[in-house]
Amino acid sequence: MWDPEGSLEILKDVRRHLFHLAQHLQSFIPFLSLFRSLRGYRWRWVWRDFIAGVTVACFHIPQSMGTGMAANVGPLYGVHLTFFPGLIYAIFASSRHNSIGAFAPSAALAGVGVARTRKMFADPFMANLTYSELVSEAGLADVLHQHQGIVVGFTFWAGLFQLAMALFCLQPLSKILPFSVLDPFNCACSLQIILVQIPNMLGIGLDRFYGLNKHINLIIMLFQQAKKAGGLDTLLAMLTASITIGFREFIQPSLFRKVKLIVPVEFILMVAAIGLSYAFDLSGRYGVRIAGNSPGLVRPIGIPSPTMPSFEYLPHSFFEGMLAALVSIAVCLQAAKPSSRKHGYKVDVKQELVALGSANLFSSFFACFPASSNIGRVTVLDSIKSRSQLSTLFACLLTGLLLGFASQTLHYLPLSVIATIITLTLAVSLKLFEDLPAVWAASKLDAFQWVLTFIACVLLDVEWGLLIGLGFSLLRDQFLQQLPHWVTLDSPEASAPPSKVVVVGSSIDHHNAESLVESLLKSDLLEPNRDAPSRLVRHPIIEKVIRKRRDKPVPTIDLSLVSSKAAQSATIAVRTVPADRAYLILDCTLLTHVDAAGVRALNYLMTELVKRNTGLWFTAINGPVSTVLEKTKAGSRAALPLAKFAPSVDEALRLIDQEVRYNLTAVPDLARRNAIEVSTRPENTENKTTEAFWEVTAQPETVRETTGASVTSDTADNEMPSGDL
Repeated sequence: MWDPEGSLEILKDVRRHLFHLAQHLQSFIPFLSLFRSLRGYRWRWVWRDFIAGVTVACFHIPQSMGTGMAANVGPLYGVHLTFFPGLIYAIFASSRHNSIGAFAPSAALAGVGVARTRKMFADPFMANLTYSELVSEAGLADVLHQHQGIVVGFTFWAGLFQLAMALFCLQPLSKILPFSVLDPFNCACSLQIILVQIPNMLGIGLDRFYGLNKHINLIIMLFQQAKKAGGLDTLLAMLTASITIGFREFIQPSLFRKVKLIVPVEFILMVAAIGLSYAFDLSGRYGVRIAGNSPGLVRPIGIPSPTMPSFEYLPHSFFEGMLAALVSIAVCLQAAKPSSRKHGYKVDVKQELVALGSANLFSSFFACFPASSNIGRVTVLDSIKSRSQLSTLFACLLTGLLLGFASQTLHYLPLSVIATIITLTLAVSLKLFEDLPAVWAASKLDAFQWVLTFIACVLLDVEWGLLIGLGFSLLRDQFLQQLPHWVTLDSPEASAPPSKVVVVGSSIDHHNAESLVESLLKSDLLEPNRDAPSRLVRHPIIEKVIRKRRDKPVPTIDLSLVSSKAAQSATIAVRTVPADRAYLILDCTLLTHVDAAGVRALNYLMTELVKRNTGLWFTAINGPVSTVLEKTKAGSRAALPLAKFAPSVDEALRLIDQEVRYNLTAVPDLARRNAIEVSTRPENTENKTTEAFWEVTAQPETVRETTGASVTSDTADNEMPSGDL
């Protein structure tokens, strides 16, 4: 029998569970950036995202097939990059305009890594670093299987490394590659892929060269085999290049101005070439090299099933995987930040590491090489006014339909057409050479690093060129960090005693602490003005005292009191504050960090300043520096016991001026006390002499009259002023 109350309780329980589930999902939404970006999404933007996704997919498919050939896994496995990584990246990415997939540096690194690892397993005792091989048609299946196992290891390690960077908050590693290393590396990788594709454009099957001087050997072999070029392959390449360049330069700009639409002419030419190849049997009749004869299509095609990475090649894949992880995140951020600044949203580096690492780790189970973004695809998405990563999902949908239902048609695609498309696409990257004069004008060192990285990538190999550029960058940064960075500000002309203001322009740590202190001590900043002469009269006792006190801190006023008889032939040294005391003010406005080595160096600086009778002030300390310096104001174990602090340079100068004025007004009072002591001595009272007294005080005539009147009144009362002499 139906129980209404029981059913009501069940509905309440279901509602309560759904409410808790919604709360958990809401707390998880910030981690899923796609849902967070869709909070203010409007339905009328879906059409724009759909058009943008389809357009980018049409651009992406020919590019991915070309980079798949460069990575030695074949054209079809390049197409996988347009499907699997994008599915994961679109969900986790904080960038709304990045299009993840194939990019030239990753393909070049994968190709080099495949060659190195395969050479290691094929002939480990080969001494020659330049290795060539010609694979027969019968062995294409085995070659493909081996290449897949090696490439999957690169992608697997790249994904794990990027996730580890996000887990351990190692986001600064994403900026370890400066533009003066990344740009020439990108140019070298693009040039390498172009050189590899030129034989395919001409219908020539060349040996594959790896290692040192491979580009030079490839060019030499190309000229030697030029007579074997296929006429129809070359004609297809020329037609593809002519139509693509003409459309890009003349038709596309006017078309975009009128209808705001970008036509993927490369994809249209690829479809037309497939139709011509199938209709006229270009491979069977005229010997045109097609994709069906390449390693990428000898296996059954379609959406592949997931497979575990081969543990045989994983230990040998970590090096290229780590390099691919660093390069891919650097390129991804470089492509994402311009559009984020334009549209007013922030790209979270940690979230990008999570998204890119998850995408690479997921796609490693589907025979994909490491993926990243591309500035060209980002520009296309931005031009069509894409609003979110839904455009990437639409692109993945189109690619999935192609892989599932139309992948058989890729069998008839002429290699000369796809090689021409990828060559023209990567030729745009060579425009980075136009930035070299501006880099040279801005920094000769950056320009040298740019050229060094490019030459190393061309002559040695792309991975070694990247390591050389990165190593030079790290050594340069280490050298620059050890240089002292400080400037001197003009101190007020009326400042007495002299005060020097120094602005510290870098951190004070183990890199530069020693050089900073040495440069300050060697400069002429700490030479106080000692124009006021001391009154010196030779006497053995006074000279002995001066020698003992020469290396000790000099007090504000040093009056040596002797008897009247000895004073007639003695040296009385009277030092006053303005003539002998100086101050050094360190402006810490730009100071960001001080470590234990920096505190030790500042202690040494204060020790040397005490010997030179110079005071040290710290001003405008902020942030973490205050916790290191301000806590040293007091205490028996203070790290900087003699340092003084002020909120600003003006305040420090005011406090110094007060200190100087106080010491100056104290001089007549001390002279008065000394005069009372000398005048009340028995020998001076009996002889009624005052010459020895004024030798002790060394005061001018005007001060003598004032002091004399005070002495008369004080001696009449037989009272001594209180205070320390």
